[in-house]
Amino acid sequence: MEEGATIVGDGNYFMVISHAGHDCRIGNNNIITNCVLIAGHTMIEDSVVISGAVVIHQFSRIGRLALLSGLTAVNRDIPPFVIAGGRPAAALNLNAVGLRRAGVSQERRTKLKAAFKIFYTSDLSASRAIEEIEKSTMTPEIRHFVEFIKGSKRGVCRYAQWSEERGADF
Repeated sequence: MEEGATIVGDGNYFMVISHAGHDCRIGNNNIITNCVLIAGHTMIEDSVVISGAVVIHQFSRIGRLALLSGLTAVNRDIPPFVIAGGRPAAALNLNAVGLRRAGVSQERRTKLKAAFKIFYTSDLSASRAIEEIEKSTMTPEIRHFVEFIKGSKRGVCRYAQWSEERGADF
C-alpha cells in the first residue's frame, strides 16, 4: 500500500463539508453525507453509507455494505453488512435493505443473520463465536464477515444491548 496518499475509488458521493484524512483508502460506490470526518489511515470498503456528522477515528476500518447512522462516533472497526450507531459506535443489526439491493439472496441473508447472531448475541467470546460460525455453511458474505473480524487490529464494535430492549427485529 502506497504511503502518503489518500486513494478514493470510483462512484463515490461526498456531500458538503465531508473530509477524508491522509492515507485513507476509500473503495467504490460509497455515500458519505454532510459533515462526515474520516481521520487518517482509515479504510472504507465498497457500498458503505455514512450518515451525517459521523466521526471516524484514525486506523479504523468500515466493512462493505455497512451503514452508519447519523452522529455516530467510530472508534473500532465496523464489520461488513452491519448497521452501527451511537457514541461509541455499536452494532445494531444487519443492513438487510443494502444486502437485498446488492442482490444477496434471501437464503444467504438468512445464513448471514445467523452468523451475526452467533457473533453478537451469544455468550461466546469473539474467538469462540468465530469458530462456531466457521462450522456453518460459509457463503461469500459470511466468509467476508469472518475474515474482516479476524483481520481487525483495533477490535470490532460491540453489540448495542439496547437494540433488543427497543425491539430491534433481526
